[in-house]
Amino acid sequence: MEELDPMARARRTARTAALGGLLAASFPWMLAQEQLVAEARRSALRGKHIRRFMRRCLQIFDVRVVRDGDAPARDGARVIVSNHRSGFDIPILGSLFDGSFLSRADLSTWPAIGPAAKHIGTLFVDRKDQNSRAGAVKAMRRVLKAAESVLVFPEGTTYPGDDVRPFHPGAFVAAKDLSVRVLPVGFAYEERAQYVEKSFGAHLAKVSALPSIRCALVIGESRPIGPVREEPERTRQEVMALVKRARALL
Repeated sequence: MEELDPMARARRTARTAALGGLLAASFPWMLAQEQLVAEARRSALRGKHIRRFMRRCLQIFDVRVVRDGDAPARDGARVIVSNHRSGFDIPILGSLFDGSFLSRADLSTWPAIGPAAKHIGTLFVDRKDQNSRAGAVKAMRRVLKAAESVLVFPEGTTYPGDDVRPFHPGAFVAAKDLSVRVLPVGFAYEERAQYVEKSFGAHLAKVSALPSIRCALVIGESRPIGPVREEPERTRQEVMALVKRARALL
């Protein structure tokens, strides 16, 4: 790990402490608040807490987002599809959209984060395991049948640069024969904020030392989902065009 100047070390220490405090306080507070309202109101309350939590994460790290396009109100089931370039993709999308993220399986075992992620409806997949992939498709389909949203990074992992790799088809398979809309999203970051480290801990250590982080986000047009065999490449092309626009914004 590179040697840091005193200001960078101070930023890392302060932000790590702030994030830890946020995690320690937010989840118990959300659980306590949910017990005070009727069960029918808990989902809406949970969404409010999640958006507030995500916005606070962005504030802690001074993430400055330039956005093109509005987050359309959800009208039934939808799949929100994005390229994946930084650990901040999740709080940025989570601050704008309600829904269930599809996440890497090991996140479920992380202290504090794992239980919270499960409680808010995160879906988990080990892409190297066929049974896990099949289970994730079934889980996404349950969410979509309930007319909710699924947020996915169908490249399967983070990559440096703006090239958008081929999309895994799982989310599109889950939506087969259902009334579902697709909403493409494109991210672009300054190079130093991209997730290229071997572990999330190393990525967090790097970005927590940065003075600020610049990101551009372009939200595309929502449309009805098409045939499964066509959707992965069609949506990838749409995301690629949005990424190009996002890069221009930076």
